[in-house]
Amino acid sequence: MFNIIVVADDHDDLIGDNCKLSYSYLSNELAVASFNLRLLTGEDCKPANVQEAIASFKNEKFILIAYSHGQAHALVSTYAQDGYVTLETAPHFKSSLVYTNSCLTGLQLMQALVQQECSGYVGYTGRVRVPDRKEDELIFIACENKGLINFLTTDDTLTESIEVMRTFYKEQVKKFSSKKRYFLAGRLQRNLSYLVHYDQNSIKRGDFIVDFNSTV
Repeated sequence: MFNIIVVADDHDDLIGDNCKLSYSYLSNELAVASFNLRLLTGEDCKPANVQEAIASFKNEKFILIAYSHGQAHALVSTYAQDGYVTLETAPHFKSSLVYTNSCLTGLQLMQALVQQECSGYVGYTGRVRVPDRKEDELIFIACENKGLINFLTTDDTLTESIEVMRTFYKEQVKKFSSKKRYFLAGRLQRNLSYLVHYDQNSIKRGDFIVDFNSTV
């Protein structure tokens, strides 16, 4: 079983629906019912609730999945404008994996997490764009989640999973281009160009499996 925190800021005026849809997509792709999952939505997207969830794992490894806005130095939400994961709270993420579709956090926040010996990080260094039309949104969401889903369902390392993700991105760009939907292809290609990751020691999903029968 995996310890997982999902933060999905579904109250955001601009991307709330996208955050909700991202978690719904993840739930459909993974057996989340078998996870030790802490889902934070709406007014629960606050730093105190993230810290409470981390504490509940009792020093066991965990994965944080974040669907929200981001800044260079923090993951932010409607109810945590200063951040629910920040440079100051980075020490709490030692040995964790942080996976997010948030803008800009691949800059300062990623470096802070790396300095605090997090096991892995996946995110973006620029502003992640979403489609204008809802019918195209799931393709973008599938791209953003591909690395995580591959990581949790195969024995690939995080780095290998991100290569699968990059290939999937490129395939979708090609499909949009073949349909002469060049604007969407360009937007997706730009998102891909911002994608960054950190993989401390070629981590695999097995590194995050917790045997709850042996914990107190």
